[in-house]
Amino acid sequence: MKLTQSVRWTAVLVPLLVTLGCGGGGADPLEPISLAEIPSATTNLFATASEELRTVAYQGVAALRQRDPVRARGIFSSLSTRPELDKKQNSFVARSVSALGEEINRLAAEGDPRAQQALRAYGAGK
Repeated sequence: MKLTQSVRWTAVLVPLLVTLGCGGGGADPLEPISLAEIPSATTNLFATASEELRTVAYQGVAALRQRDPVRARGIFSSLSTRPELDKKQNSFVARSVSALGEEINRLAAEGDPRAQQALRAYGAGK
């Protein structure tokens, strides 16, 4: 039980800490985002992005719409490493990863085997 709790916190806090640490001094705390907001925000923030970035972002939305938060989190996490993201996109991606991590934690607590497996995998990567 203790390990699962530790893994849960890691899945939520690591993306937040990485993003907060990457903005330099005085970075604003991340505003929460709901899963329902992610599709429209993705459309707005990536409308003028490169085709490659836009495609990856839209794949994340597709995974979310297919109710696959594990895959969606992986896709948005991969976006977080892209240096061409602007400040708003980077903040949005971090917020999305955090929201998806919370959803995975919720599903795991409800007994979803895929979410539980994802939490174990996140813990193994420590």
